[in-house]
Amino acid sequence: MRQRWISALTLITLLTAAIATIVVHGLNSQGHSTWHGLGEGTITVTTAVPPKPVISYVYFSTRSIKPGDWITVTVKARNDGGTAKWMTIHIGLPFNPPTSDVVIVSTDLDSAKVYPPGSEMWAGYGSYKIKTKYVIVEGYTENWKKGVEKTLTIKVKFPDTDTVAFDLKTAAEGAGQFKYYPTSGMIDQQDEYVLPYLILRKFTVTVTQGGTAEPSPIRIINHRRYPYKKTQPSMRVEEFVVEDYGGFKGKITATNIPFTIAPGETGELKLKVSAASDCPTGTYTIRYYVRGSP
Repeated sequence: MRQRWISALTLITLLTAAIATIVVHGLNSQGHSTWHGLGEGTITVTTAVPPKPVISYVYFSTRSIKPGDWITVTVKARNDGGTAKWMTIHIGLPFNPPTSDVVIVSTDLDSAKVYPPGSEMWAGYGSYKIKTKYVIVEGYTENWKKGVEKTLTIKVKFPDTDTVAFDLKTAAEGAGQFKYYPTSGMIDQQDEYVLPYLILRKFTVTVTQGGTAEPSPIRIINHRRYPYKKTQPSMRVEEFVVEDYGGFKGKITATNIPFTIAPGETGELKLKVSAASDCPTGTYTIRYYVRGSP
């Protein structure tokens, strides 16, 4: 009986000690009670998606040079990646017309400007600054969202030359990364890749029904772009394709491709025109393109 009483007493003592311990944890050092709040939080870890700039559309109001006339050029760029801190549309003019012959027609970019030769601009994708050698038109938009497309339209007066070149590119910064388009090819004065579009002189030729003729060669200029550190590549002419014969019955072929044009030099594309014997007499306008690398 004594043994049982001692066990119960021990049990009470232990319970009392446990309760006392809990109460002590609810007191501060001065013996005053404190309160506690409990809660939860959700943390989601995602991958930062960099922007992906692309040239999505290009339009030229004419396909051949007419000295003194104006050509309208529209360039669209789209962000196919994550939100860009900023993103640009760039049109370089290595044939270097007077700035008075270059006009921004319209844009929905935050800002756009014609930069004359001698302008200080970033080069090497933000690595260093240069003084430009020829005219540039460039604009930008901040906080450029995924899927958004922006437009820059300019007009330029044709000089009396054989080739007019428009160098296109777009660049963006976001998610701690610098992205650009194109990612290879021609190098411009900023040591960055560009996508050149060339407008050439219109050729004319007279040919008899069932006969052949050779027009004067089409002169193609690889304009010097004056890269600051890198080396401008030569242009290789590899393909001549007639897109639209305009009703002309016959055949037009390039007779000397492929050939290469060094920087600052002019190459000549030679054509042969053959008219079918049943080709109606008249004047025809054909549409063609020439392309190659880089």
